[in-house]
Amino acid sequence: MAPSDILASKRLGHHAGPACQPHFGTSPAPSGTQAASTATPADPYSNFSRADLEAALAAARPWPAPGKRLRYSNFGAALLGEALSRHDGIPFEQVIYNRVTAPLGLPETHIQRRPEFGDRYIQAHSRGHRPIPDWDLGSMPGAGALRSTAHDLLEFDHQNLVPGDSRKPEALITAQQPRAKANRWVQVRLGWHLSPLRGTPHTVLCHNGATAGSTSYLGLLPELEAAVVVLSNAGRTVDALGVRLLIGIEKTLRLS
Repeated sequence: MAPSDILASKRLGHHAGPACQPHFGTSPAPSGTQAASTATPADPYSNFSRADLEAALAAARPWPAPGKRLRYSNFGAALLGEALSRHDGIPFEQVIYNRVTAPLGLPETHIQRRPEFGDRYIQAHSRGHRPIPDWDLGSMPGAGALRSTAHDLLEFDHQNLVPGDSRKPEALITAQQPRAKANRWVQVRLGWHLSPLRGTPHTVLCHNGATAGSTSYLGLLPELEAAVVVLSNAGRTVDALGVRLLIGIEKTLRLS
């Protein structure tokens, strides 16, 4: 299969099938790369160069065939980020600013640390509560290098919940359209998953994120125009907490 046959929508919908490095959080740097010999568990991708990315791509074999089956892939997201950066001829952080954070009004979302944020950056911790460094994703920022705040993420939620497509940015409308089914309960959108909210008649549009020392959950209830953001500086998932909050919101609104 030629690279041109793998559409960006398949990568975003996790149907591009890259066999190399599907889960950053539980796997070492892709074998055969220079970074594999210098990686450390505390910061496994800091030395991952563009040459390493190209070598990993050359060694990758899509499985299953693109478009045939869902396979969540952070590596696929990294490749898409690199493609956007090369297309625009600018670093990925500038791509995100031009295409996403500036148009949507998200001034606190960025990649590289900013001096003006000072002590607003919170120390990350392992699952065992040991302080550990933030991950540096090297040449793979598209895999999840963004830093953000509850304020910006709630603003992002708000824009996704704006009723009526005529008032919502076109890119957000496109991202929420159904793409495929992961299983009988979960539908895949572009950067989103849609699933039933347990014990309610509603569905939740959500996504999560995690490194070794930070985790996050963002969930929307489009029918109720409600949302939650959960951010943690520990390496334990906060998905269940986010879902419980959504269930509590649904119950409160139903009984009010």
